Amino acid sequence: MIVGLLCGTSLAHAESVVNPAVTQATIAETISVQGYSRTVRPPSGYARGIKWQLIEGRGLGIDAMLTHRLDQIVLLCLGGDPRGPRRPPIP
Repeated sequence: MIVGLLCGTSLAHAESVVNPAVTQATIAETISVQGYSRTVRPPSGYARGIKWQLIEGRGLGIDAMLTHRLDQIVLLCLGGDPRGPRRPPIP
């Protein structure tokens, strides 16, 4: 069950991090298909914009764009929402 992957996450928050197109009924057509995450990943410019906002908000400089990565709360390959909230950038 997908919600089982969200340990420590409230159900209200879980709904915003899970792709609504991925359900128990659609797993065979979504996350079980090889290359699925490539088909739902947002453009790199979208992710870079979010990353910069988060880095700037934490008071980090432009160098942090190279030394930090931005992760989905739930990975796309596990049914995460491609446009859902992100974890803070980590080195």
